[in-house]
Amino acid sequence: MRVPELAVKFPQLTIVLFLMAAALGVTALGSIPLAEDPTFPVSTFGVVAVYPGATPADLEQLVVDKLETHFNELDDLKSLKTSIEDGVAVITVEFESNTDPDKKYDEVVREVNGLRTDLPQDLARLEVQKFSLANVNIAQVALVQKPAAQARLAEDVSQ
Repeated sequence: MRVPELAVKFPQLTIVLFLMAAALGVTALGSIPLAEDPTFPVSTFGVVAVYPGATPADLEQLVVDKLETHFNELDDLKSLKTSIEDGVAVITVEFESNTDPDKKYDEVVREVNGLRTDLPQDLARLEVQKFSLANVNIAQVALVQKPAAQARLAEDVSQ
């Protein structure tokens, strides 16, 4: 027998099943947390090294190579991307999505802190930053006016 035939043959059962589904929906709507920008835990971190006066080659040799060597030894590493400019290096450390972000953050901080003595003493800043998807603007709205309307408004004001 098909479902539509069962629904017509047993209307009381159909009504009870419908009311149960509606009740489950209302219960779920009330218990599921809602957020405008829901957060998703990501295991991606930025390591920023500031070394004033250093060239990109110096930064790579004295700081970045040492950090990357230790980061490559971490488990579940997905990618390692480095951007170097005069005096600043940013290493983006990304782990697999199924890892615990807090645990991986602690591992990255442990590696950075363990290498501080091997890095140049005049390194101005070396910090690990957590990435958060909640800190990103989704949309930006602007009100604009056509230039012709501005000219007309200027004429109306001058009269």
